[in-house]
Amino acid sequence: MADLVDGEFTVVGKVIRHLENESESINLLRKEFVGSVNEQSIRPLIESFQTPELTVFMNVPTLEVQIHGPAIHVIPIAIFT
Repeated sequence: MADLVDGEFTVVGKVIRHLENESESINLLRKEFVGSVNEQSIRPLIESFQTPELTVFMNVPTLEVQIHGPAIHVIPIAIFT
């Protein structure tokens, strides 16, 4: 498991989309089951983990499902150690 967390990898991938300006975005939930659920329905679930009682034990980052440009969307094809 430590190799997965602290390891160094070489990734071969294919660029499938290039966003040049901020008006375009990549949806991280595209083609996922969770993506078929409305984002507004998921947000209360995530926010339920961000109560003051739970943040003492864990830090749940804010939910980001859209990446705005400039960016590139890469699909990994192979991962080497």
